[in-house]
Amino acid sequence: MAIPLVFWGQSPPTHEITCICRSEDKKGFATASKSGQICLWDIYRERETEKLKVRPRCLMFGHSSEAISLCFVRNHTGERDMVASLSRKGTICLWDGKEGSCLRYVNIPGHHTGIKALSRQKYGESLIALYGMYSCVYILDSTTLEVICTLKAAHNPNWNAQICFISNVERRDALLSLTVAGVAKHWLLPSRSEMKETGELYEETSKTLDFNNPLSVSSCTHHTHCTMLVVRRDAWQLYDVTGGKMKLLMIHACEPSVDAWKEGEYLDYRNIIVWSKNDGRGFVYKLSPRCVPGIEKELEESISSTTTAGCHVAFILGCPAPTGGFPLASYLDKYWQIQGDKEGRVYLWDIRRIRDEITESQSDDPIPPDTDSCIANSWGPPAMPCGLTDMLYPPDTAPPPISCGTYLSSFGRLVCGQDDGCILVLSAIQAATVLMLQPKKFSRGWPQYCRMSGHKGRVNCLLHPGSHSKAYNVDHLLSGGSDFTVRLWDLYSGNLVHTFAVHGGGVKSILSCPADINPRLQTCVCSIAEDYSVAILSTSERKCLLVAASHSSPVESVRFRLEEDFLLVSCTNGRLYVWQIETGSLDRSVEGETAQIILNSSTDTSRLSQTAHSSDMALQVRSLRASPGDSMIQVLLFEPTLLINRLAKMEKLEEMKPKVKEPKKQVDAFKTYVSARRHYGSGVGRPPTSSARAPARRGSTDPLARSYSLVGVAPSEIAPPSDPRAQERAREALGMVVASQTKSEQLTREAPGTIINIVRILLSCLHAWNLDESLDKSCEDVLGLIRPARPVSFGFYSKGCLSLVLPGWGLKSRPKLDSQMSADLDGPVRGRTESLGETFNNIAPSTTPQDGGMAYPSAMTDGGEVRTDPQSKLKRGNSVSVGFTFDQKYHIRWQFSQSLTTQHLLTMVSLTNTLMNQSVGAHALASNVRRKKNTSESSLDEDSDSDSEESHTTKDNLIRAYWSQVAALHCVMLPERMQGKFRPPHLPVLASRFLDPCQAIREASQALLQAELKRIGSAGRKELVTFWASKLQSLTGLKSAAEKMKRGSEAGDILSLEAVGPVPSHAQQCTALIILGMIGAEFHSSSSQARKKSVDIKGGHRSVSDLETLDPAIARQTAKTLQAVLLESPSSKSPLHSNLRCSAAELIGRGFNLWEKYVDIPQVVMGLLDLVIQYSPIAVGKEEKAKKSSAKSLKFVSEVAHKALNLMVILRPITMVTTLAKEIALFLASQHVTHFPHSSLPPVQVGVTPPPSTAGIVTPPTTLLPLAKGEVLELLRVVMEKCSHQLQLQLLEVVDIVLFCLDPDQLKKRNFLELFPAFAKMSNISYSPKTKRLAVGARSGQVGLYDLKQGRTQMMNAHSHAVTVLMFSEDGKLLATYAYGDSTLSMWQIGTSLFGINQTPRFVNSWPAISSSSASSYINYVRLEWSGSRSIILHMPGGVECKYSL
Repeated sequence: MAIPLVFWGQSPPTHEITCICRSEDKKGFATASKSGQICLWDIYRERETEKLKVRPRCLMFGHSSEAISLCFVRNHTGERDMVASLSRKGTICLWDGKEGSCLRYVNIPGHHTGIKALSRQKYGESLIALYGMYSCVYILDSTTLEVICTLKAAHNPNWNAQICFISNVERRDALLSLTVAGVAKHWLLPSRSEMKETGELYEETSKTLDFNNPLSVSSCTHHTHCTMLVVRRDAWQLYDVTGGKMKLLMIHACEPSVDAWKEGEYLDYRNIIVWSKNDGRGFVYKLSPRCVPGIEKELEESISSTTTAGCHVAFILGCPAPTGGFPLASYLDKYWQIQGDKEGRVYLWDIRRIRDEITESQSDDPIPPDTDSCIANSWGPPAMPCGLTDMLYPPDTAPPPISCGTYLSSFGRLVCGQDDGCILVLSAIQAATVLMLQPKKFSRGWPQYCRMSGHKGRVNCLLHPGSHSKAYNVDHLLSGGSDFTVRLWDLYSGNLVHTFAVHGGGVKSILSCPADINPRLQTCVCSIAEDYSVAILSTSERKCLLVAASHSSPVESVRFRLEEDFLLVSCTNGRLYVWQIETGSLDRSVEGETAQIILNSSTDTSRLSQTAHSSDMALQVRSLRASPGDSMIQVLLFEPTLLINRLAKMEKLEEMKPKVKEPKKQVDAFKTYVSARRHYGSGVGRPPTSSARAPARRGSTDPLARSYSLVGVAPSEIAPPSDPRAQERAREALGMVVASQTKSEQLTREAPGTIINIVRILLSCLHAWNLDESLDKSCEDVLGLIRPARPVSFGFYSKGCLSLVLPGWGLKSRPKLDSQMSADLDGPVRGRTESLGETFNNIAPSTTPQDGGMAYPSAMTDGGEVRTDPQSKLKRGNSVSVGFTFDQKYHIRWQFSQSLTTQHLLTMVSLTNTLMNQSVGAHALASNVRRKKNTSESSLDEDSDSDSEESHTTKDNLIRAYWSQVAALHCVMLPERMQGKFRPPHLPVLASRFLDPCQAIREASQALLQAELKRIGSAGRKELVTFWASKLQSLTGLKSAAEKMKRGSEAGDILSLEAVGPVPSHAQQCTALIILGMIGAEFHSSSSQARKKSVDIKGGHRSVSDLETLDPAIARQTAKTLQAVLLESPSSKSPLHSNLRCSAAELIGRGFNLWEKYVDIPQVVMGLLDLVIQYSPIAVGKEEKAKKSSAKSLKFVSEVAHKALNLMVILRPITMVTTLAKEIALFLASQHVTHFPHSSLPPVQVGVTPPPSTAGIVTPPTTLLPLAKGEVLELLRVVMEKCSHQLQLQLLEVVDIVLFCLDPDQLKKRNFLELFPAFAKMSNISYSPKTKRLAVGARSGQVGLYDLKQGRTQMMNAHSHAVTVLMFSEDGKLLATYAYGDSTLSMWQIGTSLFGINQTPRFVNSWPAISSSSASSYINYVRLEWSGSRSIILHMPGGVECKYSL
């Protein structure tokens, strides 16, 4: 989970549109560009004018080449619709159709030309058809993108030019394909499962038509007839394709004013639209009834003379001539006509409005579009985007575009190349803080940067080779420019070290060499130029080793053949050149299959350079470009998990530090150094200098200038610039301290405060400002957060792809839904949830409009003002521009999408909880805000001394209290404070993070999930249960696991809930299991009532009226599924430490009081014990040579199982104790051990083989219980500490379990009550240290006598009622027992024979005891005391003492 923070720059990205597709819900569309980006657009209407409007929503970066085809994929399983995109390199990406996050991507070999979505209502499924320059059509699964079937051609195979899908409810669906030779092929499509089982299908019919190279094809079904529209360059044709026949209905040539057609589409069965290629006009034709099969009997209409041709032009759509000229990319359907040009502008026509308003007397003038828009519109007010380098230039000066960039993660520095030839090295987090947050004193002089000048033109590429291999010098940076040179720089000094001028064109890229290459080449880099040349340059020898310049086309990739010392250069024309590195000569050039074989066996240098980013850094910076001529977009990627780990590491390091007071001299020196660093660059604290001693510019090329400026000395006063020897002597005179400071100013490893600065900017941007004025003030004054100074642009990062929210989204007037659009939505579409597991419209009415249309920020009005409650007293800041207020800036992101809300809330709650439980990170974050403004150096020293003398306890408590309030605001109170203008968290995302390996994120997701389920109320939870219950209907793998249970119930125990619809995916099943399990565990009436009775259980208390009873069938199905998941045999797909298994264990523990009547309790308990012992010391010893990640995973699943068992034993102590006692008895019987038999257990008959005890998940029953003794003993300690009053009936079983778990040798040597102190507080248990005997009084009146030396047990009937108290005499030979029920005190003689054999306890005497009704409530305070060897005192409540003697 990464949080992107986007810096777009002052110029908008170029979006040269290549293809368009509309969403299935008719609320928006998507466009693809020549550079591979995908843009999502919203369609809406203004509130007052009712005008149709279009605006860009988000921009997705995933393809590295041109996107040539798009399609929206309808999701029939309840999730949001998806967008599938195809690039020219054959990569297919699947995107979320609402927020743009990447769901999956795959690369299928072949020359593809298009994809088509197949929405199959009959089967409730969607598929994707892939076609191209080959004779077959691939059918892909719409969720996994795997090929499930191949449609092959048996007759006249040829390349597929166009395909269309024919949906027929009564018959099977069909797919039509037109080849480049004009051959029409017709396939019948069975269900998805049948296609996957078959694997291959051949066409039903094949017919050659009288044309070649069709441009577009579409179909229309009317009743039982289906027609097909084929558009060629010079004409369009209609065919009757009913039943696979290809009957020609009509041909219509180009209009006189049209040179060529481009594409066409059906508006309905009697109207079509065909677009011209060169002038951007769309001709809408109305067909004659005789040209439409199935309506020949209808009355002929009175139409123009074109009736003889079968059609006439109804009206014409016209598009204004774009700057880039025609043709345009198009999307055509009966609702919208959308055109997009090369400049990124889209045009939209409302076809239904036009058809309603058009008249017969309409002129032939083209109808202009209803609206148009482009991405550049987002770059105007109210949100003006900025770039990371903007603060380095005057406000009235436009900064040069950033042409390239690279991030040095180990040093926290961003290196940017510019169009003017300069290279900037700056601190990324400092630059982002200065740009995004309001200025503070601690950020004075930020960002630290260095400017290096040398290139005479644009800087095209950058490479820091030290980030890729340790063989390179970490000081070096290489840059390639349009001036044909590669320059080597020293990052520490900012000097130009060497210039390589070996190319005859601009340098496009620089790559590092593999680490295992020839030792001489380990410090070399490979440069690629625009003149198709490749060079190997040595950074250590400062010379060129090889120039390969005989290539006939642009270079596509460079690889090394390490065995033969060859350099392989692959070009775009498919030819491969093999160069000898040692001699520099061309060995050979090959192409075709031979070239591909050689390439596959070599090392790809470009991939090595691209994947060299550090993966353990909390902050990464990605540099993106929409097109080659655009400025780079800088994206800061924050990793919350790594930030939490780094904060925890800081806390541990602080605890390990010895608390020794530093000497005053060292403290003073450090303060002086910090003060100089803080004020350097701002003019504060420098000594007065004359013109000759003016401080050096930051962009100075003098390597000593920055060092001199630190001490206020001009270079001319120490050494003339023309005398190198004098400069060297000056360097020595300055000393090593100043030299090291100069080095750290330019480039150092990550500073200790960097993590704190990263946390500060992330939390400051994510915090919900202006919702609580007092909390905002505390965040600024105490916690160290800073209010943002400008709108923040966020995004999504998934599968290595970025989806960035365009600036200014939602900051304008609130759109109103098109009523006609909402009327077009059919029932199933309108009733579906927006995403998998999202709350429904009637649960959270604020999240989606009531008319079923697009959901837009409800806080917007036409004038851009925010509608707020008159009673609210939210503090507003000054408007940045007209119509823009701070409320919009802070709150609009909560209305973008549920996934964005979930990401931000998870990050905010997890980080605040981490800081709340720490002192080092929280104090470091708040340290910069405790200093007063305009404080001098002396006052800073005094403040530091006073802070060191203060007690940290008060500060810690104050900081933790405020962090707790911040966490509560985002976890619980945010929906209420937002007054309905809020998209709630996405339940599937929270479910996926339910058991995240990071503890802070895991606890945050569980808290957010529980808070959201509580927020939607009982009605909302019932809706969720109804929706998700059907997703558990086909758990194939889990059912098979359940059937394999050794002691499971019959097959009917796994309930199969019948549901109409497609088979849910595995992800849906897992989400359903967690959501239903959470509802049953936390919101079921019996669950919550049991939690009220127990103690130390986390979770809020609720009234019984707020609770509901889960349907027994659903509860049974959920419980059985949880059990099956927990006990499933480990495999490669479902390992022992899988998240799903951990989630099942957690949920079973949370709701055990509900699931216990539906699951096999012994199997569940033994399975959890098996998970616990997987990380025992014995198991760890076996895994010493295994990977650390595996041991960490086993530790995690062991902790989860341990927590689940603790919850179970507290919620149902009697059930757990009984289960453990029976399993131990079965185990001892199977081992032929008769120690500690108990009468409550079924006796084992002689000669009859006892049933085996229950096995674990991977551990056999013979070793499971012996290995789990420690865990069982810990469970008993917990239950005796918290629920001992509930175990009076099972006290003998508890003792049996304890004696089984304790070491027999320890029982003989040590005091039993020391080994298990929980029994020392119980009055009906007594232990004699001298005789090593243990007496236990039961509720039945029996007393169990345990001889711990010999391991034997005797039972005696002492009383007719429950034994209240008993006690051994000092020598252990007498035992006194008292029962309040029969008011009798009895004395028993306990002894052994001469041969050491236990004798049966002998009754000595009994006395009636005094008892009163008033003492019944104080029965637990009755105790016995031996006053002598043969006399005993009975202490009753109220101070009554009774003495008895033999």
